[in-house]
Amino acid sequence: MSTVGAPPGLHPLVQEFLQSQATVQGLSPNTLRASRGDLEQFLAYLRAQCSAATLETVQTRDVYGFCRWLGQERCPATVARKLSSLGSFFRYLQQTGVVEGNPVAGVPRPRVPEAFPQVPTEEDCRRLLGACATERERAVALLLLGCGLRRSELLGLNVGDVAADLSQITIQRGKGGKARAVLRPQTRPKEPFAPQHLPVTHA
Repeated sequence: MSTVGAPPGLHPLVQEFLQSQATVQGLSPNTLRASRGDLEQFLAYLRAQCSAATLETVQTRDVYGFCRWLGQERCPATVARKLSSLGSFFRYLQQTGVVEGNPVAGVPRPRVPEAFPQVPTEEDCRRLLGACATERERAVALLLLGCGLRRSELLGLNVGDVAADLSQITIQRGKGGKARAVLRPQTRPKEPFAPQHLPVTHA
């Protein structure tokens, strides 16, 4: 794959799209960051390989060319994600009247092998908890292991998200910007799990 540099600035149409995704769809910063990277890479490809093409004139053949270009070094799951970002972007352009059709609509997604998540063993969990030096570190480990929190969800916790009796924790912005409630992890009798040990901030 040829090396393509980053664009000097964010394309206005991309900026409008990302703003819409943030305000209307409520997508998380991580999702928006990934979409921006995918779209910037597509623009870089157009400049390097399809100099006559613009976002308003992109054809399905250009998207196929981008897929072939990506496929030289990218796994199928990555190509599928980038196609999803492009599809959402051109669907937005179609809805706003910038383009007449979606050039990504007819492009098949690569087959992605089904992957099962790796679950830590009981011994893995025991070693992790045993390596915690403070009650705060142990509370962090218990939340990650017992509640299945993502790192961004853990870092985004506020003290108001924790029930007064510590029985439940509300994740305000989970995957896809959706809120959900999780039960606190079960701990041994008399094991400290007090509010001051939870990794939350006062918002």
